[in-house]
Amino acid sequence: MLELLGANTGKSLRAAIALEEAKLPFRATMVDLRAGTQRTPAFRALNPGAQVPVLIDRSRPNSPFVMAQSNAIMFYAVDHGASTDD
Repeated sequence: MLELLGANTGKSLRAAIALEEAKLPFRATMVDLRAGTQRTPAFRALNPGAQVPVLIDRSRPNSPFVMAQSNAIMFYAVDHGASTDD
């Protein structure tokens, strides 16, 4: 299962759109930027840069795969999404 940690930002939105267009099932979790949730030790363990969006892929064996940066998430969606050979 994929989890997208994001906020009400353009970068988070475009990552979510890419996952949706690639037909990848994911759960969106909002990060409260005003409360500073992105600066907590738990969030920084995922992304030391303390920025959203962050994608977590828990379907990988051994440990989850974590990726930050909206452009990287968009490329991930293209590479792992459903084939559209229409």
